[in-house]
Amino acid sequence: MVEGKRNITFVYQILGEAMLFFVLLFPLTQWTSLSLSYVLFSTYVVVSIVLFFLIRRWSSGFFPYLFSLAVIIMIAYFVGAGLLLGFIVGSFLVWRYYRHERDPDLNHEISLILSTSILTFIMIFFFQSWDLVYALISLYVVTWGGYAFSHYYNVDRRERKGGWKSLSVIFLSLITGTSVILLLFPYLRSLIGTLWSGISYAFLVGINGIMTLLAKIGLDVSRIEPMEEDSLPEIKFSSQERQEELQRMNDSNQETTQKVAEAIETGTVVLIVVALLLALITFFFLRKRVNIDMETATEALNYQYYAYGEDEKKRSSSTFSFHRSHTEGWVRKQFRTFEHFAARNGCGRYSNESIEDWFRRIGLTIESTELYQKVRYGSQTLTTEEKEQFELELKKLKQKIIEKNQ
Repeated sequence: MVEGKRNITFVYQILGEAMLFFVLLFPLTQWTSLSLSYVLFSTYVVVSIVLFFLIRRWSSGFFPYLFSLAVIIMIAYFVGAGLLLGFIVGSFLVWRYYRHERDPDLNHEISLILSTSILTFIMIFFFQSWDLVYALISLYVVTWGGYAFSHYYNVDRRERKGGWKSLSVIFLSLITGTSVILLLFPYLRSLIGTLWSGISYAFLVGINGIMTLLAKIGLDVSRIEPMEEDSLPEIKFSSQERQEELQRMNDSNQETTQKVAEAIETGTVVLIVVALLLALITFFFLRKRVNIDMETATEALNYQYYAYGEDEKKRSSSTFSFHRSHTEGWVRKQFRTFEHFAARNGCGRYSNESIEDWFRRIGLTIESTELYQKVRYGSQTLTTEEKEQFELELKKLKQKIIEKNQ
């Protein structure tokens, strides 16, 4: 993978994982005396990433990891935050740094978005905190923006323009939909209240029906009645004490009602925004599948390939990923067919892996793709003779892959 794209992918995937970890860590900060705000957590993550990159330029081994962990603990000490939480956050980041150094692109953007969205929606109903909403919004912005920037890093200008146009439509749709929902929220809240009243009424009707059914089958339900006032213990209050007690009860009820209403409002907004995002992701993924089916009707859409890494262990990767650039032109379609052939023979190309890295990994010469790169990155057109030569080179590459598997 190109170094610039590798670094971009490293940063935005680490940030996305950090936001998911913040959501998972949030209940611990609420149920214990530990305190960790979104701003402090973001400071930990950003400072740690910057220092890790700087130290890694001049040092190798485990020193960059240990240094980033020590810095987070020092920040926690100087700002008066919990050292235990600082150690937990630092250890998590060190683990993710090491994981991404071994595998530069985990290709898990969709799972990050889905899992964080679902967990945040659940947390909102238990903890009334805008920090969860900020973490979720940060995840969306970082993941979409970082993915787009890394994907179009080495793409020609014509294709970049089309890709950014597609991403702009996504963000504008999200912003517009969220704005409309917020404007309609008072009416939605009134509708929710009406629905709740209807549910309560249906519940009472159901209870009445059960009592009637019990009476018809011979059970005596006449004794089921409200408790008499005389059966309650009598508590005497003076007039002043009674007024104070009623006032405290009234204030408590109002405060509880206000908290419940705010929690419902916040949860409803988050639910609608998440539903809108998931609908957009599903729409673009389905559109991607339609495009691939039209281009390669004879090829299977989903496949898995197995390749040997440096540790000689097998690992698999699927084609389920974010929306990629379209395959346009005869040359690019032929090369895409070659990629599928290589994948079926155990030499598949990793997601976001450059052609140079791919060919070097499977033992092929990059000179064989000069004509393809002339079209792909140079936006040029091949002559008839060059097309015949290109087909011949692809046949030779396929033969080499077959020989490698024998």
